[in-house]
Amino acid sequence: MRILILRFLTACISCNTNASKETAESTIQVDSFLGSEYPGDDTMDLSGCARGAAVPVLKKSAFPQAVFQFGQDSFSATERTILKNGDSLMVIHTGCEYYVLTFRFVSAASVADSINAAYAYRKAISSMQSIYNNLDVATDVKLGTGKLAQYIKQHPQDLQLGEEIDFGGDDIRSYVTVDKAERTPGNRVAVEGSFLVGPL
Repeated sequence: MRILILRFLTACISCNTNASKETAESTIQVDSFLGSEYPGDDTMDLSGCARGAAVPVLKKSAFPQAVFQFGQDSFSATERTILKNGDSLMVIHTGCEYYVLTFRFVSAASVADSINAAYAYRKAISSMQSIYNNLDVATDVKLGTGKLAQYIKQHPQDLQLGEEIDFGGDDIRSYVTVDKAERTPGNRVAVEGSFLVGPL
C-alpha cells in the first residue's frame, strides 16, 4: 500500500493566524525555513483513517517552548522547537493507513562538509540520539535509531537515501528511512528522517 504524505509549502503564515500562536512562534524564534512547511489537506476525507489525529510527541518537560499546530485538515500536524545546540527541529505528523513521524533538523550554523547520503545518515542518527529520550511516541524511535547506526556500519560504501530499515513488528511493520539532506539559506543543512508503522 502506498503512503500518502502531503506537504504544503507556504510563503508566509496565514493572516488569520491567532495572536497566541504568533506569540509562541516569536518566543522561540522558529527558523523561517522550517516555518514554511505545513502538512494537511482539508479536501481529503480522513474519516476512514486507521490512525487517529496527531498528538504532540515532544515532552513539555524537555521542550517547554515547543509549538504544536494542526494542519488544514485538523488531523496532521507539526511541532517546532529550537534544540539546546541551536538547531531547529520540526516534527511532521502525517499518515492515514500508516503512522508516520518525520523529523526535520536544520543546523544552526553553516556547514562546510560535503552533503551526501553518508552525512545525512550520521546527522540523522546523532540528532535523534539527542532527543529520543524526551519523546512520547507510539513507536520505538530509540530502537529505530539504533538500527540506523547498525545499517551504516554494515553498508559504509553503499548508503542511499530512502532505504527502508526495519526495526520491529511481527504483525505490523515498523521501519525507518533517512529521506533528505539539503542546503538551506545561510549554507546551513536540513536533514529529514521518518519513522513509519503500518499498515495499521
